[in-house]
Amino acid sequence: MYGKMKIDRIEVLRILAALTVIFIFAIAPLFGIMYGSTPALSFGSLTIVSPLEFALACLGTKSLLTNLMVPTLIAILIIVILGRFFCGWICPVGLMLEYTHALTVRKRRRGIGTLWKNREKYVALLAVLVASFLFNFILPYLYSPPGTVYRSVIYFVLYGVIGPDLIVMAMIFAMDMLAVRFDRTWCNSLCPLGTAIGSLSILNLLKPKVDQLKCVNFDLNCLHCESICPMRIPLTRADHWTMMYCNKCLKCWINCPVKAVKIKILG
Repeated sequence: MYGKMKIDRIEVLRILAALTVIFIFAIAPLFGIMYGSTPALSFGSLTIVSPLEFALACLGTKSLLTNLMVPTLIAILIIVILGRFFCGWICPVGLMLEYTHALTVRKRRRGIGTLWKNREKYVALLAVLVASFLFNFILPYLYSPPGTVYRSVIYFVLYGVIGPDLIVMAMIFAMDMLAVRFDRTWCNSLCPLGTAIGSLSILNLLKPKVDQLKCVNFDLNCLHCESICPMRIPLTRADHWTMMYCNKCLKCWINCPVKAVKIKILG
């Protein structure tokens, strides 16, 4: 009864948001409005640097890059407030993976009904940071899936060529599809950028919360909000730390059969 996910205006808005950002990245360099991509982005004299890019650059060069500290703090402030909003509304790779899985996932996912602990993402992030330090390896686009998409678009618009970023994209989709039964595995278990963002989502201004008076979970064993969550968050029992990885896709809010999920501000 509750197995299907609604495709409504929220889903359409998420797709339009991602496409709009891709369009902006494509045309902005032509007019000198904006340069760069998700690892480092410049608007005139204002630059924003991804915390993961900053860490990789410092570890790879084995020095503290003080000139990047303020641009990185700006990005951290945005992340602290909005959490993984970027992952749910801006990242085109996450959206593509979601809809790829919608065509393949048929069985109820393992982990629903328990407080599943996902530690693989921290191992992946640590491995990336250690590799950067040991091998002077600073290639942020390998760890920023949206960056590979945006850079491919920018290069195609400016130079009419598509670079090796497509190989990186193919690798991400291959790794994700090998574990498709878990749903959006790259995003919730492997993506170093997503893990870095989630770990900094301290305030996490907007997040869903279950009204237990309306929830039918204990009577009907519903858990529909958990079964459709692409980040595999056990919403009915999640604490503050678990909710730091919510990507604000709003699937639980839209699809709850009894409207028990509410969107809270600092709730």
